[in-house]
Amino acid sequence: MAKTAIIVLAASDTPEGRGRMVHAIHAARELKTAGEEIKMLFEGIGVTWLDAFHKADHPFTQNYGSVFEEIKDTIEGACNFCTTGRFEVGDAVETLGIPLLGPEGGHYSLGNLVANGYQIVTF
Repeated sequence: MAKTAIIVLAASDTPEGRGRMVHAIHAARELKTAGEEIKMLFEGIGVTWLDAFHKADHPFTQNYGSVFEEIKDTIEGACNFCTTGRFEVGDAVETLGIPLLGPEGGHYSLGNLVANGYQIVTF
């Protein structure tokens, strides 16, 4: 069984970022459906997607919220610093029940994923 970590780094407010997120959630759903081991993580400005998915009236959520709900159980978490210190989306992340990763006020290290055999795919 393949072990894949999908890392979302794309911004939520650009056409490029929206395209990347569509591909990220569809890839997560495809791998999950195939029975593969998958973890999805949000890093950098990618954490702003969690704020978008927190809002039922957000256009992206209206179109892709059902796919997000299908893969929500694959979400390992969101970078602590990026969520709380840089992009201030902590309330949305908490409401969604997404864990914060990394030390308080710090970044999450992807090294453990690599050491445990995960292939890293970034969007």
